[in-house]
Amino acid sequence: MIRTLFATAAVLALTGCAMVDQAGTKPPAGLNWYVISQLNDFYNDPEDPTNRPPLLSAPPEGVVSAVDVNGDGANDWVVKWPDSSQFCGTGGCRYTVYLTHGQNLVRLFDRQVFDGLTFSMVEGEARFEGRFHHGTCNDEREECRLAWGLDPATRTLVPRASANGDRYAVTGGQAPIDPIWEGEN
Repeated sequence: MIRTLFATAAVLALTGCAMVDQAGTKPPAGLNWYVISQLNDFYNDPEDPTNRPPLLSAPPEGVVSAVDVNGDGANDWVVKWPDSSQFCGTGGCRYTVYLTHGQNLVRLFDRQVFDGLTFSMVEGEARFEGRFHHGTCNDEREECRLAWGLDPATRTLVPRASANGDRYAVTGGQAPIDPIWEGEN
């Protein structure tokens, strides 16, 4: 029994079970695994499992990036999913943002964005902003900029006015995690 416990502990240590490497810019093993599984799963064909490109063993260059989005000195992680029909559509391309919290990650943002996603500090608050599909604004604007501020106590994003003054429509705001992705992650 004790031998089994030591063997299990050794395997966990060798596989990089600790979520976050605070000192480096190497993505956590669990995040890499998640990204690789999402990219490989797109080609899952139970009728012909050989009907696929070669399996990925690492995320493609530039898909996972270290960014300190909240200014605390720890690497947070942005997943800019590849420009493909798997992650892009009429609403832009998917971005996912994870905040480092101790040895874990907290998913803050997961939705489709046009023109990328920007991070800034506004009056000491971390802000996320991007241009979104006009249907997201619940009104007639073609250009729709939405922004969220990071609430450090709850580690969640809350609606804010964008740099150009756009605000959420009174009839309903948009969550930073798009409902089409909830339940899949």
